[in-house]
Amino acid sequence: MPKEKSDSFEKWTQQELKKVFQLVFVPQQAEHQHWLDLVLPANLELTETERQLLQEAQIEAIKYVDTWTEQELVIHYISLMIRFAKLHQANYQAFANRYLRAKVDAHILNGWVDFMVASGEFEPESPYFCFHEYKRTRSGHETDPVGQLLATMLAAQATNQDQQPIYGVYVIGRLWYFVTLIRREYSISLPFDSTKADLWDIMRLLKGLNILIAERLKSTLPINANA
Repeated sequence: MPKEKSDSFEKWTQQELKKVFQLVFVPQQAEHQHWLDLVLPANLELTETERQLLQEAQIEAIKYVDTWTEQELVIHYISLMIRFAKLHQANYQAFANRYLRAKVDAHILNGWVDFMVASGEFEPESPYFCFHEYKRTRSGHETDPVGQLLATMLAAQATNQDQQPIYGVYVIGRLWYFVTLIRREYSISLPFDSTKADLWDIMRLLKGLNILIAERLKSTLPINANA
């Protein structure tokens, strides 16, 4: 029996994950494209007030995003987007800075997740979405944001013990990348620039998580034989 190894999310790189867990990058994964193409129903659209507040935050980001620290980026910009995405519903909640640990093959993947959406009222249970890596733009950083996010998503997948997709996002300064993991295959979007018109697509995709989670929950409901 191979000895279990405990590795924190931050130690992983995309290349190491592909070697150790046989991850395969798929450019046009069907489930990923489904997320990117989502059309929001009227009840999920931004209100005029929300749109105006985001526009004001975007103007500030255009000026400061390249000099903000990670926490400043969260406080001044990302937190507003997350708030307006309304990822706090009856069957799932938004959690920040929560610990996640799971066995994947012979490895124990563990660490703190900056933000996740999961079932559970007070504590996360089944993670559906991982938002890992609030980063400012800078060169020479010693970690790999793609590797860290994928390691987190693998742990979420193992926690759920099902074949449903895990969704994720990583941010590098103004740029947002949307990621989907299904079994050992993953897809990554082209970058969305939050200081440009892409902001409205970012909000559409964040709000669209409500649709994806509803689809997931519906597909896992027990079948009523008497229906």
